[in-house]
Amino acid sequence: MVKQLIVGDASYELATTRRILERLPEEHMSWQPHEKFVKKSFGLGTEHGGN
Repeated sequence: MVKQLIVGDASYELATTRRILERLPEEHMSWQPHEKFVKKSFGLGTEHGGN
């Protein structure tokens, strides 16, 4: 029963995400967060002394 709930919820979220992405203009699809944000948020580059 729990497995069915999780699969159902994931399917719902996937469908919702797909609808949102289909409505976004193509020019917004290449957006990326600033490199500094990624390093701070996810700890990337810290092993090489990144700030």
